[in-house]
Amino acid sequence: MLSFPAVHPCKGVSPVTLLRSLITLSQNISNYHSKSFATQRRNARETIRKIGILLVLFEEIHDSGLVVPESTVLCFSELHLTLQKIKFLLEDCSREGARLWILMKSEMVATQFRMLIRTVATVLDVLPLDLIDVCGEVKELVELAAKQARTAKIEIDPDDESAMRRVLLILDRFDKEIEPDFQILKRLLDYLQIRSWSDCNREVKFLENNALKVKKDKCHF
Repeated sequence: MLSFPAVHPCKGVSPVTLLRSLITLSQNISNYHSKSFATQRRNARETIRKIGILLVLFEEIHDSGLVVPESTVLCFSELHLTLQKIKFLLEDCSREGARLWILMKSEMVATQFRMLIRTVATVLDVLPLDLIDVCGEVKELVELAAKQARTAKIEIDPDDESAMRRVLLILDRFDKEIEPDFQILKRLLDYLQIRSWSDCNREVKFLENNALKVKKDKCHF
C-alpha cells in the first residue's frame, strides 16, 4: 500500500515505444473514472481529468504520425514514471477492504496526489511541444493543463476529515468500553460504502494487519 514500485524506462527505449506505453498507461488511468472512491474523491477525479488531457496529446502525436524527437525522450520518461505512480495510487484508493486504512492516511494520500500532479506540471513546462508540431488546439490544452496542475488545490476533503473524526471518536469509546453511538457508526459506514458485515470485517482485518506491520517495521530501527 502506498509504495508505488514504479520502474524508470530504460535509457535506450525508442520514442515510439515510449509513446505507445504512455498511451496505454493514460488509458488505464482514465478508466478509473468509473471506479468507486470512498475517500479522496475530488483529488482522484482531478488527477484522472489531468491525465485524460495528456492522453489527448499522446494520441494526437501517435495518430498523426508526428516525429517524436530524441529531445522529448527525457520528458516522456519522467511522465512515464509519474503515470505509473499515479496508477498505483489510484489502485490503492479504490482497493476493496482498504477504505478505512486509506481514510486514516488521508493527509499522506493527499500529499502524494499533490506531489504527482505538480511533477506532471513541471514536466509539461519543459516539454518542447514546438518540436513535436502538435496542432494549436492540443498545444493550448496541454499548456492549460500544466497551468492548472501547478495551481490545483489538492488537499484533504472536508468530508474525509469529518469521517476521520468519527473514526477517532468511535475508537475512543471502544477504548473506554463504551458502546459507540449507532448513528455516528452508521454515518461512517455509509460514507465508506461499507454495506455488509463481511465488508466491515475485511476493513478491520486490513487495518489491524497494516498497523501490526508498521509496528514491526519500527521495531527494526
